[in-house]
Amino acid sequence: MYFAENALNELATGFKEIEPKYLALREAFVRHPYKTERGREYGTHGFGRRIGTLARCIQRVFSDLPPDQAGLPQRETLLDVSISLQAMVTNVSGCLDNLTWTWVLERSVVQADGSALEQKMVGLGRRYKHVWKSFPPPFRDYLKSRDPWFAHVKGFRDSLAHRIPLYIPPYSVDPKNQEQYYELERLSWTELCAGNIENHESLKKELEKLKFFRPIIAHSLVEGSPLAVFHAQVLADFKTVEELGWHFLDEMKAVG
Repeated sequence: MYFAENALNELATGFKEIEPKYLALREAFVRHPYKTERGREYGTHGFGRRIGTLARCIQRVFSDLPPDQAGLPQRETLLDVSISLQAMVTNVSGCLDNLTWTWVLERSVVQADGSALEQKMVGLGRRYKHVWKSFPPPFRDYLKSRDPWFAHVKGFRDSLAHRIPLYIPPYSVDPKNQEQYYELERLSWTELCAGNIENHESLKKELEKLKFFRPIIAHSLVEGSPLAVFHAQVLADFKTVEELGWHFLDEMKAVG
């Protein structure tokens, strides 16, 4: 197993908290007294639906590939979990957009000439100047404190949407065993080509002994892109989205 016993306990605790936290936040967004119908739609049907999708993605990841997984997972399992993780990344980004649009519509954030903001003008970052200026200073400080996480979300989302899809390596090999692994692989292939099936199968078994699984998600393996331990990452991402959701609700209530 990759995780130590205390880490497994922490993951189990975090996982159990997902559903009640999701339900509480969704209810709060449904009950919020919106001023506009579009704001209500983005808050309830946008953000509310997406956090439900996040909760379900996490449930599938932990069910299909538990943190205490021993041995190498089946290819179909890795594909199913990859799909859940890709949906997770897409909807985390969508949650941020939905929260921002809810704010823009409820606070009537517009351009200097009074015209509606174009879609490309709406986002949480400082470069979306109309939206950024509409946030109270303490809230801007809070958002700045989450800059590293926003960068993480953008990096994974952009790669998924435009470059290399997220991928779970089916196995790893200790660097100290790489030369031995490559040599066994070469010999195995040579025996197969020579028709020595018994020797080929024997060498394959030796290869399998050098493989182990790590619950890692990645996109490009060539560009030096960041990796993430996905059981912990999905819990952290949900927690941050939940935190943002409550902050947005508090800010909308404060301004009336």
